[in-house]
Amino acid sequence: LRDCRQLPWAGDLSPEITINKIKVLEKKKEQFKVEAVKVPNLPYSKTILHERIKNRHRKDGDRAKNEVYDLRLSGDSWNVLDVCIIPSQKLEHRMKVLSTLDQTRSDAKVMRKAIKTISGKFQDATKKTEDLLYKLTAKATALEKLKAKIGLSKSLDAHLHLTEMYAESDEEDELLEQEEYDEYDRKFDKMMELKLQDRQVKAKEDHVKAKKSVDECRQNLEYAKQQVLHWKTKVDRGCIERIRQFTNPPLLVGQVMEMVMMLVGKRLPSQRLYEPKESTGKDEMSSRMSSSSSSTKMLGVKK
Repeated sequence: LRDCRQLPWAGDLSPEITINKIKVLEKKKEQFKVEAVKVPNLPYSKTILHERIKNRHRKDGDRAKNEVYDLRLSGDSWNVLDVCIIPSQKLEHRMKVLSTLDQTRSDAKVMRKAIKTISGKFQDATKKTEDLLYKLTAKATALEKLKAKIGLSKSLDAHLHLTEMYAESDEEDELLEQEEYDEYDRKFDKMMELKLQDRQVKAKEDHVKAKKSVDECRQNLEYAKQQVLHWKTKVDRGCIERIRQFTNPPLLVGQVMEMVMMLVGKRLPSQRLYEPKESTGKDEMSSRMSSSSSSTKMLGVKK
C-alpha cells in the first residue's frame, strides 16, 4: 500500500482517533455544542489493515495473491485501453471515408446532369451556327453575283435584287419540301437498280474473260520458254560453222540468226526500228551475215 501510495486513504495509524461530536441543547435548540470524543480506531485504522495483509502473506518468498495494485495489471489495462481506442479511431476514419465517398458520388451525379445539359446546349448551338453559316454563305454568294452583274454603285438595286432572289429561293425550297415520293420516283429508282445490275453482270463476265485470257497467255509463255530452251541446246559450234560457210543463205536462216543474237544480247529489237527501209534483200542478208560473223568471233573469243 505504501509503494502504491494508498495509505492516506485508509486513515490514521494511531489506535484511537478524535471525532468532533455535535449536540443540540434542549433549552436552546438554536445553539449547538461541539465536543471532542476519543474513539478506538477499530476496523478503519492503517495498523489493522497492515496487520491483516501481513497475516495473509507471511511467507516472504511467495507471490502475493492480491494483484490489484500491481504495475503489470496497470500496463495490461493500458494495453486494453489502447486496443479499444485504436478500433474506435479506425471506425471513425472509415466512417469519414464513407461519408466522403457518398459526397463524391452525389457530386458526380450533379456533374453528370450538368454535363448532359451543357452537351445539349452545345448541340443546339452547333446546329444554330451551321444554319447561320449556311445562310451567310448563301447570302454572300448571291451578293457577289449581284455585284458582278450590277456593280458597286447601284447598292439599292442590288439590295432589291437580293431580296427578290431570296424570296424565289425560299419558294423553291418550300416547293421541294412539299414534294412526295410518287410512282415516277419508284420507276426511276427501279430503272437505276436494273442498270446497276446489268453493269455488275457485264463486269463479272469481263472479269471471267480476262482471267481466261491471262491463263492462256501464261500457258503460251511457258510453252515458248520451253521451246526456246530446247532449241538453245541444239545450237553448237558445228552449226555455227556450217552457217558461216553459206554464200547465199536463205531468209529463214537469217531470221534464226537474228533471233539467236537477240537471245545472246548482241542485237536488240529496238535497233531494227531505226534501220533504213530502202535497203534491198541482198543488203539485208549481207548486213546480217556480217553481224553474225562478228558475233561468232566475239563468242569464240569469250570461249
